[in-house]
Amino acid sequence: MTTWIFQANPKQFDIDAFLATKPLSTLWLAKQRKAEMRSGDKVYLWRTIGGGHRNNAGLVAEATIAGQLKHVATDPQSLPFWADPQAALPADRVEIGFDRIYEKPKLKWGWIEHDPVVSRFKQLQGTNFVLSQDEVNRFRILLERVSEDWTYPEVIAGLWAYDTTREMNVSKLPGSPVSTAALRSGRVVTGMYNKVMNFRAIDPNDQRAGLSAASVIDRQVWDKFYDPGTKEVDSEAIASEFARLWPSDKGLDGEPALPPPVLPGTTLRELLARWNKRKQLSHKGGKPKSYISQTRRFERDDLVYEISLLRAAGKCEVPNCQHPAFETKAGEAFLEVHHINFLFEGGDDDPDNTAALCPAHHREAHFGKAADDLGAQLKAVRNVQS
Repeated sequence: MTTWIFQANPKQFDIDAFLATKPLSTLWLAKQRKAEMRSGDKVYLWRTIGGGHRNNAGLVAEATIAGQLKHVATDPQSLPFWADPQAALPADRVEIGFDRIYEKPKLKWGWIEHDPVVSRFKQLQGTNFVLSQDEVNRFRILLERVSEDWTYPEVIAGLWAYDTTREMNVSKLPGSPVSTAALRSGRVVTGMYNKVMNFRAIDPNDQRAGLSAASVIDRQVWDKFYDPGTKEVDSEAIASEFARLWPSDKGLDGEPALPPPVLPGTTLRELLARWNKRKQLSHKGGKPKSYISQTRRFERDDLVYEISLLRAAGKCEVPNCQHPAFETKAGEAFLEVHHINFLFEGGDDDPDNTAALCPAHHREAHFGKAADDLGAQLKAVRNVQS
């Protein structure tokens, strides 16, 4: 499967107004490498600056190519949005079915301006572009992380970038500490730069101007590595923690991930319409394509795992758990080992930091509304300190 960027210039085609109609599909101009387009290919729809503000440029929709190349006029629903009616005359076009439409750009031009992998998107000239596998991987990671709260490993990456640049000018260029930290953590370069500026504002020894919008976790991480008595930062410990959490740029942290949330305002009826339209266009079933994912995971000690399960004696360790249990094929109660202080937040892989939980409570401990309360109960069970 090939992954594409299809560009829309708002000076030529009012992409914003068109997408506001929530189309299920459309015919898209095919100009570059059109012989390579295949049904099922992934498409990221990119809005160019088109004479406007750069923050209006970026990813505005995701789609799938449906069908073969055709020499046809534009479809009637998109005809009113062309600035020049001549552009809607017969031309080589390919039908795409829309999977997700964003009310505002999901990734903005300015966010990828200095990206070491996908910065070329900001200056593409043309309509259709093939992404390399590295670009596909980076794009997928950025889309997953860009709107999420910063995690402990990501803040550690920011602290490492700050500590590394304390005696030098801060750069966003590829190869710089800021760029390296962004690439490894899956964050945009500008976001990592701002995180460095947050730590500059926190550091009482740094007289340079910073950004005062530091979060609670920023300050917690700073306190972990800063000694107020000596007024020194433990650079060696920061570098060690960064190397432990981010040994390479291949993948995200080990935090469990949920599927992308339903876009605000989306109805079940709309989603079913998109699904039925995709099936109609592709004439295929719902069997998913596979791809190789390089995701960073923490090495876990088998002995810790076995101790945790045997200690629980087949019962979920959440006090008064009422979730029905089930047995494995080996006839054992199925429990999952949970790290009370999360590994991806610097917790230890130690029996004193684990609890055996039923699957429902394990998911709740990571994603539930009452996750904090559940964590407090488990800390009391194990007498764990935060």
